[in-house]
Amino acid sequence: MRRRTSICPSAICADEATFNSSRASPFPRRNLGGRFAYGSFSEPAGPADVAIDNGFKLVIRNDGKGPNQLLDRRADPSKPVVNQYSNRAFITIRDGMRKSLNQWKTQYSRL
Repeated sequence: MRRRTSICPSAICADEATFNSSRASPFPRRNLGGRFAYGSFSEPAGPADVAIDNGFKLVIRNDGKGPNQLLDRRADPSKPVVNQYSNRAFITIRDGMRKSLNQWKTQYSRL
């Protein structure tokens, strides 16, 4: 059974096939007004939580066990997508987005 919970508008949320694509951005490149969009998805490999802002997309899989991704949405779309999750230059961004995602999950999770 596929589970999807989200507080983001349906126009921003993606279907699973687009979500799993490594080269396509599953969320439209639109101005989110400085806010985050969040989502929680069930994938064949396990659950995945997503946080997106105007510049980056964070994907946390299997409750942080991975494989996790941090993608720069501002990068040139003609170049290959590079996962920046382990890049030390992006630690502040990654940790800030993860903290925000955890706060969202705590606030809106169904027990």
